[in-house]
Amino acid sequence: MDAIDLLKTLAAHGVTLQVKPGGGLSANGDPAIIAQHREAICEHKTGLLAILTGEACPAALAVECWTPAGGVVIAQARDQAHAEQLRQWNPRPAPAAASIGDMKRAVVESLPTLQEIAER
Repeated sequence: MDAIDLLKTLAAHGVTLQVKPGGGLSANGDPAIIAQHREAICEHKTGLLAILTGEACPAALAVECWTPAGGVVIAQARDQAHAEQLRQWNPRPAPAAASIGDMKRAVVESLPTLQEIAER
């Protein structure tokens, strides 16, 4: 979900966002809905602020581009095709890798058992 989709989702539930002095965000509406989307609101704060303050381009051409470090930048695409390219080129980074133990366990679980090998 990007900032634009988040705004649409919140609006569909009657939640509005306002820019506070100093660059903060204020959410008004159902506290349960706000709590449910709090993490997404924090994650997309930069994009939400850009859209709400009018610094972003038209909604269809505002694209969240992710840096390798996990930061997000709102970029303005020239057209819809360019917007799709930007989304492909700058996707959201994958979550941090699991621990070594989890990776070893996943590899071991993917290996065939001796019985499966014998049946081949």
